[in-house]
Amino acid sequence: MKILFTYGVDSRDGLTPKLPGVTSDIPSESIEEIQGEGVLEKVPSLLTFIDECYRLLPAGGKAIFSAPYYASSKAWTSPLTIRGITEYSLNFSDKTWREANKFTEATVLADFEIQGSFAIEDSCMQRSEEARQFWINKYLNVAQCVLFTLIKR
Repeated sequence: MKILFTYGVDSRDGLTPKLPGVTSDIPSESIEEIQGEGVLEKVPSLLTFIDECYRLLPAGGKAIFSAPYYASSKAWTSPLTIRGITEYSLNFSDKTWREANKFTEATVLADFEIQGSFAIEDSCMQRSEEARQFWINKYLNVAQCVLFTLIKR
């Protein structure tokens, strides 16, 4: 089974829609893939949510998320938004990162390989990679969305 975490009425072929946090009825390691768009910035506890995704996926399973980039004008349009999301927001879900950075402020069980990228403004897409990185780092609203693929180790 593949699930789509959503707070709305989103649906996608082949994905079962679920509210984040309403997964206690799903057995551990029984979900092939998780997707979510616009949920990371809204879940009450990002730590708890990522640990739950980890519980649901088998080794090699993927969780794919997109969220408005914290500096984008779209990041704060929903009244449900409680946090900004950056390219670093899910670093804690990598055990190696937690150990290297002595992350001890919370207990986290997840151990994901993290792959990240940006969806950026169309006018910036035609530029070189170096120029795109400069724009993302220096100008607000260039990065519209941050994309994550988490692969369970």
